[in-house]
Amino acid sequence: MNKPSEQLLPSGKIISDFDIRLNTKEELKMFSDLFGSSYGIEKFEGHKIPYVIKEGKKIFFLYAQVTYLGNPHPLFKKRIQIKSWFRDAVDSLDGTFKLIGIYKYKETTVFVDFAIDTYLSRKMHNSSAHIYTNDLYQGILHGVFSKRDFFNNYISTISPDHFKDYILNDANSIDKPFDGMEKVIKKIDIFNTSFFPFGKWIEVQDALRQMRDANFRKWKEAEWPEFFVEYSYSYYIIRQKIEEYIEYLNNGQKEEGLDFDLRFNSLNFYGDLKCSNFEKDDILLNDKSNIDNELAKFGRLWFLIYEIEVVKDFSLPGHPYTKKRLEFIRSIEPGYKLGEDDSYSSRLKAKVKFTRMKIIEINNVNASHLLKEGSSNFHQPNHGKVRNVKYMLNKRNVNNAVIYSYSVKSID
Repeated sequence: MNKPSEQLLPSGKIISDFDIRLNTKEELKMFSDLFGSSYGIEKFEGHKIPYVIKEGKKIFFLYAQVTYLGNPHPLFKKRIQIKSWFRDAVDSLDGTFKLIGIYKYKETTVFVDFAIDTYLSRKMHNSSAHIYTNDLYQGILHGVFSKRDFFNNYISTISPDHFKDYILNDANSIDKPFDGMEKVIKKIDIFNTSFFPFGKWIEVQDALRQMRDANFRKWKEAEWPEFFVEYSYSYYIIRQKIEEYIEYLNNGQKEEGLDFDLRFNSLNFYGDLKCSNFEKDDILLNDKSNIDNELAKFGRLWFLIYEIEVVKDFSLPGHPYTKKRLEFIRSIEPGYKLGEDDSYSSRLKAKVKFTRMKIIEINNVNASHLLKEGSSNFHQPNHGKVRNVKYMLNKRNVNNAVIYSYSVKSID
């Protein structure tokens, strides 16, 4: 049964309404209007397959309409239904193929390019390819938006004004910049692939030593994995001289009451670095007031979330890493917390392994699904001062916010 779900207006505003169903004639007209004289139709087993000619060769569009996935799925989750005859067409016709989704709601149109090789490797009967409202919104906002999703699929969303150029002039690479955003994402991708120690265990004392040797001022923090990520970014940004794209704030904005780690200067908004254990359902974010204010000013925020596997020191006989941590700190500061040797042993992360990373964009399209208030009924250590209310990130809905992802297999 059809059910109201999230629909996008051309302005990017979300409303609740039923999907609009197009007939075949309406769908084919969309392609013919865009491509004009380079457009044609191939008939295959009673089906009409639109194509365009590029350099004397045919590019076929195996297409389906983007619609709500259906109850009980979230209202922002959509799909195309992959038809069982698509594989036969690919095996039989001479040309290249695009697996295209068409999102149409009143005056809003967005095309979706799914990486067809990914789906051809699966059984295509009764299969589907998924897309999210935020992905469609990004296509409207930027003209062309590309991402690698959680399953390592490449997906692009394209506005009608850009679709012809996207197809005929190869404006379809995930490495090509769109609206300046991809340049920043590329810097982050280089950090992940070439600079950061993904996939191997890092022990607490080794991380502290590395941060201390670099004069990183937060090297002693007990919740060290997140500060290790901060240190790594600060070092990378300085070494690569990319402050025009990404600036590590080092809490220098505290005078303005902000609590974000990063500013994306070329894009004119803020971001923050987070670590998350796979076992946790939600992630504690920043002060609610700061997030609300920045969304009102700039329309979006990025959270760069580094996911970790963790070995806790309390699970090890004798709390060996609590001892190692204190031994190293006291080799620098002999008087550090004397008489408190076991004060943090129940919570200390002995070692961690960074395994995955996501860029989560919170914006006015998806914020209501992703943000929920956390408790303010807890105190800052050693101060007894009640903290400001913070938001929690609802990880169950995070796919409606992922604009980039990276994962790596363990190497030890």
